[in-house]
Amino acid sequence: SVQRRYQKVLEEAPAPNLPDDSRRRLHDAAVALADAVGYDSTGTVEFVVDDETGEPYFLEMNTRLQVEHPVTEMVTGVDLLVAQIRVAEGDTLATILGDRYPTFRDGELTPQGHAIEVRLYAEDPFRNFAPSPGTIALLRLPEGPGVRNDCGVSGGDTVTIFYDPMLAKLIVWGADRAHAIARLDRALDELRIEGIQTSTPLFWQILADDDFCAGRMDIGMLDRKLADGTWGKPEASFGDGAVYIERFVVDPRHVEIQVLGDQHGAVVSLGERECSLQRRHQKVVEEAPSPVVDADLRKRMGAAAVLAAEAVGYSNAGTVEFLLDANGEFFFLEMNTRLQVEHPVSELVTGVDIVREQIRIAAGERLRLRQDQVRIQGHAIEVRVTAEDPKTLTPAPGRVSAYHPPGGPGVRVDSALYAGYTVPPHYDSLIAKLVVHDVDRARAIRRLERALAEYVIDGMATNLPLLRALFATEEVREGRYDTRWLGQFLQGRRG
Repeated sequence: SVQRRYQKVLEEAPAPNLPDDSRRRLHDAAVALADAVGYDSTGTVEFVVDDETGEPYFLEMNTRLQVEHPVTEMVTGVDLLVAQIRVAEGDTLATILGDRYPTFRDGELTPQGHAIEVRLYAEDPFRNFAPSPGTIALLRLPEGPGVRNDCGVSGGDTVTIFYDPMLAKLIVWGADRAHAIARLDRALDELRIEGIQTSTPLFWQILADDDFCAGRMDIGMLDRKLADGTWGKPEASFGDGAVYIERFVVDPRHVEIQVLGDQHGAVVSLGERECSLQRRHQKVVEEAPSPVVDADLRKRMGAAAVLAAEAVGYSNAGTVEFLLDANGEFFFLEMNTRLQVEHPVSELVTGVDIVREQIRIAAGERLRLRQDQVRIQGHAIEVRVTAEDPKTLTPAPGRVSAYHPPGGPGVRVDSALYAGYTVPPHYDSLIAKLVVHDVDRARAIRRLERALAEYVIDGMATNLPLLRALFATEEVREGRYDTRWLGQFLQGRRG
């Protein structure tokens, strides 16, 4: 029943979850039909079975050896091709089967164990089964007990669009269905077909599916699961359909480590930045150090970031980003191999001019500091000022009629704005970065509030009112937020 557009993809014997009574009725109906027409070869009588009532309905009879005949051979021990030849030569079934196959009794062969066959096609299963012609660069088929391959191609062969796209059949046998599924899983892991796209990733999805594993299948199951898009996401995202699940991090925080690496193999960490106040995965507020990272966690995260940079011989300023859960476990997210927008907060708490160090590294000079010389002093916060409506957060380009940035000790503004400047609609909405530094987080927040109150940008809408509102909340002031918090806060304001 595992079919796509009525084309069989996977076959197994015996049928899972088919009651003995239904199996007997199907057997009797098939034998009666073959007897009625005096059939004298191998053939297949096909039925549709009502899942609720078990009632069989005749579909058709194929008067030939079917593609899927190996599963029957593996559970009965009968070589159907040899049997077909001997029947054509006039031998009786009693002669062909009776003495050689002890499972043959009363005109019926009793299945032993369970067999599954998958059809390997030169098609992309997650892009509407588009044909995938090309040259097979590498072909390595699995081997071992209970594994059979029927394959008509080899490495170096060219697959064209003019013939049936089936490349091979992979068949496994197990003592029971669970054993057969486990053996198929291992066989697919050993299978290698390179140079062309094949349907192999589809079978990882099938084997991981609860309905398939429980034997709850119908003819439309595969088409429905492909249509809802779930099965195609791993292949589309990672180019590997074997990736079908990942760990869910509860209440995650986005914490990143600033690193510097020179061309002589030295790498240092400049501590972490907290970047969890995000809207649609776009950072809005960053601070250093993180309000939830202690000295031990900072050391472990920094060591992991340095190790990653060293492993690839990294030389530049860079950021290794992590997700951090409530238990202090952290998980690699990505590495940004450039200067980040939020680098000023790291500069303010470490006293390191990251841009200058980046230029020195590019010139081939060695780092001027060791890891034990890096000190985190005070607390820094950066807010991104954007040309967006503070209520709808839609872009709001326009002409700046008046501009007055805040100033004073511990206040830094990175911006190109001035009175009379017109903010165009063609680029990122970021128009300024306001960064503050003080001896601790509480004082840094008070300094930021004063700076936000002083900041004047007239003539166009900005998100300054939103930034002021954020730091009026207890959650932000106390550092009790995660990557989802800002989205929920904005939703509540709109509601």
